[in-house]
Amino acid sequence: MTSVNQLRRIGMVGLGDQGQPMARLYIEQGWPFAFYARRHEVIEEFTGRGGVFAPTMPELGAASDILLVIVDTDDQVLDVCIDQNMASGMAPGSVIVIHSTTYPETCEKVAEAARPFGVHVVDAPVSGGPQRTHDGELTMPIGCDDPAVFEAIRPALEVTSAMLQRMGGLGAGQIAKLLNNLFYAAHLVTARDEAQLVFKLGLDVEAAAKLLPTCSGSSDVFRQSAISPDPFRPKGHLYRGVHQPGGTGKQIEQIRKVFAQSGIDIEAMFPFTHLLVEESMKRGFTYGTVDDPPTDIVQ
Repeated sequence: MTSVNQLRRIGMVGLGDQGQPMARLYIEQGWPFAFYARRHEVIEEFTGRGGVFAPTMPELGAASDILLVIVDTDDQVLDVCIDQNMASGMAPGSVIVIHSTTYPETCEKVAEAARPFGVHVVDAPVSGGPQRTHDGELTMPIGCDDPAVFEAIRPALEVTSAMLQRMGGLGAGQIAKLLNNLFYAAHLVTARDEAQLVFKLGLDVEAAAKLLPTCSGSSDVFRQSAISPDPFRPKGHLYRGVHQPGGTGKQIEQIRKVFAQSGIDIEAMFPFTHLLVEESMKRGFTYGTVDDPPTDIVQ
């Protein structure tokens, strides 16, 4: 049995845009690191950095005290964790950490499958964007049934997170992340409108990019659009990173379903937030990173 006080070996599945910079931080800071990947270039890079490639989920589990799951979708989480028998290779007392943003029920299904093996499951979805990922300054709301387990994995999570808080039991991290994403969608509208007004009012763009994000009316979404070498324009984060037809729709539907389970009807109870979110979907904003800026941006 692995003691919760001896959780040192890190495993990871999902070395994509989010996972790769996180993996580099663990290796650079000397944590024993194992991983699963399909792409040859990823395997080559991380074995070259000192990581250990595991060809199956049980083998990855056997090499991990804390196994980080950073895949894209609920179905992928269920596949790697349950269908591929991840927990079967893990020692009792080990921990699966779901960094993916999922439905809370997905985390519960993984926990149910892991329980016979004595493996804990924690949800820790991430927020912060590309730069904060590279800098190890992500925000992580944590869902964890046992406070002792949370404290045991805290040192490992602090490698990539500058802010982590236990929000409640399993699934509470996902609910907090979805709350953030609801208002992220709303702020996409106000941030883009503010950027447009910088141009239309004839303000100095470089000065506005430095000053406005520090003001009381700003948002982190607006700040991210201002830190680009070419602030507020199509090459900036706000436009390269948030435009795709129908982009917010799937995520907002997920948020509505999860909140409805707590008796919350966003449209009826918070009509102005609802209107902003609807406008965000109408404009085609999304949470991903794509290269299709809106055609009506002020140049």
